[in-house]
Amino acid sequence: MHKHLEQAAREKQQKDLELNKQRDAELASKALVAEVGQIAQQHIIDIPKEAELAYNFNHNNKVKKIYITSEQQKDLTQGYLAIVVTDETYSLIPDKIAERIESRLPELVIRSQVEQEADANDPYADYEIPDDLMW
Repeated sequence: MHKHLEQAAREKQQKDLELNKQRDAELASKALVAEVGQIAQQHIIDIPKEAELAYNFNHNNKVKKIYITSEQQKDLTQGYLAIVVTDETYSLIPDKIAERIESRLPELVIRSQVEQEADANDPYADYEIPDDLMW
């Protein structure tokens, strides 16, 4: 009977340790999200109210849209800016800050699509696509 009580006490202690690990992991995750959110908030680039250029991007397999200036669009496509997701809103941040966030939570950073390797048989390879092309 005594061994049975010891076994039950060990199992309870093991279960408590597992629950503590889970709780600590959840707290660490929440702290990381809060830290990343704070970094992003401190470095958000203002988008003027009169910005009317629609910029479409893919997030979680859905097409999203923000309105930005043509200068911001150019910086996004050249990789100087990135989009960050904080509290279900999309904001612009500098590339250096995006790298810091990506090292912690990469799923929060959205970068403009980098052009794929050029197809050797592409008949239009020598033609440049204008930055302001609208579909």
